Amino acid sequence: MDVHSEQRAGGVHDAARMMPAADNNRQAAQSTGQTTGTSGHPLAGLRILLVEDSWHVAHAYKSLLEIVGLNVVGPVGTLPDAEKLFAEQRPDIAVVDIDLHGVKSYSLIDQLIASNVPTVVVSGYEVLPLLQGRVAAILTKPVRASTLLETVRRVIAETRSPDAL
Repeated sequence: MDVHSEQRAGGVHDAARMMPAADNNRQAAQSTGQTTGTSGHPLAGLRILLVEDSWHVAHAYKSLLEIVGLNVVGPVGTLPDAEKLFAEQRPDIAVVDIDLHGVKSYSLIDQLIASNVPTVVVSGYEVLPLLQGRVAAILTKPVRASTLLETVRRVIAETRSPDAL
């Protein structure tokens, strides 16, 4: 599979268009009300498991999430690596691509759900009926930086006490 573009239900997309460059990630963080890298930020220090098989996309996501102070666990791009990291690190939240080099990540998602880890699924597929109502959010690729940040913030806010944010 070519990491620069792939054909899915949503059409062809480029990794570069899916997530902006690091400077644009900072702008996206600021535009969604996220402050950059401050320990007083509501997301600061939370562990987020990042599972994405496209290297470019994974590192763009990682950069963006670190800007707002999240402690990114990963990224990893295979199901065995993701399951191992989940068992070792016990994240507070997870962002998981549904298709990891042709292997579906449903077993990992089931483990996350069973462990009460809020899970945001990112997919190039438009319809994921097996996950509807089971995960915290489903985002269809390409995902804007501001959408990813706002979704992660919303999911954390919904799963934590109002005083935590």
